[in-house]
Amino acid sequence: MACIIIVLTLFVEARLRLDEKHSLLLDLDSCVVFLEKLRWKDNPQCPYCKSLRNTPYPKEHRYHCNACNATFSVTVNTLFHHSHIPLWKWFLAIEMFHTEKHISIRELARRLSIAKSSAWLMTERFYAAMRDPLQRDLVLRIAQAARS
Repeated sequence: MACIIIVLTLFVEARLRLDEKHSLLLDLDSCVVFLEKLRWKDNPQCPYCKSLRNTPYPKEHRYHCNACNATFSVTVNTLFHHSHIPLWKWFLAIEMFHTEKHISIRELARRLSIAKSSAWLMTERFYAAMRDPLQRDLVLRIAQAARS
């Protein structure tokens, strides 16, 4: 029984350290703002028609393009698009991929508290992003920001 309590205590302490280290990026709003600054600086660009004329929908974390009438978010055309995994877990995974020589899918799932199938999806999307020059640049900038 004492062994279980010690393990749980260590897990909680490690989780708190993880949360303290990344406390600035643990909510959706700060993750979206961070990603918007990395991708667009101060000028959101429609991923469909490349127009800079758009209207923000702040509560939905989306934009409406006034040129093509499409709505979009900062995650469109990125490895985060159509993913139900929170952005802060994506950012932690990217940091892990860059700081460790090899991380298994099981280890990634354990550290991020996600299913193995989700960890596999993240790994596949990460490696696909590293093959695409635009995606690679975004991933490398996220990893660089995580290190600093």
